[in-house]
Amino acid sequence: MAKECAVGYKGKIFYKGEVVEATLISEGERLAVRGPSAACDCETCLEMRGTIALPGMVDAHVHTRGLMLSHKEDPLTASRAALKGGVVAIADMPNTLPKINNLEILKKRLEEFKRTCLVDCYQYAGVPESPEELRAMSKHVVGVKVYPEDYPNLHVLRNYDGLIVVHPEHPAFVKESPDPGERGLSRSPFAEPAAMELFRGFSKVHFTHVSTPEGARKAEEMGFTFDVTPHHILLNNEVEKLKGCVAKVNPPLRDEPRRGMMFDIFVNKDVMMVTDHAPHAVWEKELPFYDCPPGFPGLETALPLLLTLYKRGIISLNKVVRSYSELPAKLLGLWPDLGRLETGSLASFTVVDVNERRRVEPWEFESKAKYSPFEGMNLWGEVVATVVRGKIRYFSGNFYY
Repeated sequence: MAKECAVGYKGKIFYKGEVVEATLISEGERLAVRGPSAACDCETCLEMRGTIALPGMVDAHVHTRGLMLSHKEDPLTASRAALKGGVVAIADMPNTLPKINNLEILKKRLEEFKRTCLVDCYQYAGVPESPEELRAMSKHVVGVKVYPEDYPNLHVLRNYDGLIVVHPEHPAFVKESPDPGERGLSRSPFAEPAAMELFRGFSKVHFTHVSTPEGARKAEEMGFTFDVTPHHILLNNEVEKLKGCVAKVNPPLRDEPRRGMMFDIFVNKDVMMVTDHAPHAVWEKELPFYDCPPGFPGLETALPLLLTLYKRGIISLNKVVRSYSELPAKLLGLWPDLGRLETGSLASFTVVDVNERRRVEPWEFESKAKYSPFEGMNLWGEVVATVVRGKIRYFSGNFYY
């Protein structure tokens, strides 16, 4: 007779803001949290010294590519990268080929997810041509993503009461530079607050990958939420100058003073973390700097980067979990199923060894995009296992479908 519990964990867990000894039991897709002496009577019981079970990370800004851009990435490789990075749920951006801005393409995308995603994959809609098309898509998506090219069509969103996620860079302040290290100036820092002004009067707006203190202050002044990325708080434009296309991203890496201020904002304020995992084919990133596409992978480095800050005493473990699990789960409407380890939540968690150190070697990535501006860094925090809805999907370098 098969056991009702497929997978459990016994040891240290992050529970209600602190690390405690406990036993996790999966009851179907749901979680039961029991005392440390409780039996772990499951088909598989993860019991590993030196590890901590955390709520599975939730990444609210991912480009899984796929459809006609599968040479860059696809939902399978993106979800394998997510699992290796301790991520149990991702929200996918709609700037694919074709764009996901109508119900027909959206349904194709959701079918693709159903066939190939190993984590929970959610979708944003692109700005459609009409409010009617938006209404047709709204019940199938977690929100709408607005790009700078969509700004002239904001009237379509006027009566939309769902989540609007905005890439805030006003085109009037944006000009491309052919020189590595200069994009932080040619794509002006003031492009962010200028773009944000366009959204006065909207209700549920979230500004993504904010890269400047000017943008962060404007979002707060307007009463809207925003997120940051690991690369904007940890890397400056000198990295772009040194690494060229590998470090090219939109919005660009900023000068050191602004990077430092964004780092302080993340450390000292209640701010969400996203990766903006944006993979491209290796050959595309080898094009001349002006022509190569912006973006790089991030799903496999984000949690180790955060855990490294934790190991160095810069942020707390609570900050790691809140910024990259709890807050994004709440933004996407997935809380309390995700973002916490409590009885009744989904049995989706990751087990990490915070004392393990590993060098970033992009050739080891599960993503098709085997390059990173973080290449060569030694980071603390190894993802040992990732469990999604009561099933082990990743364990010690192996994937389970």
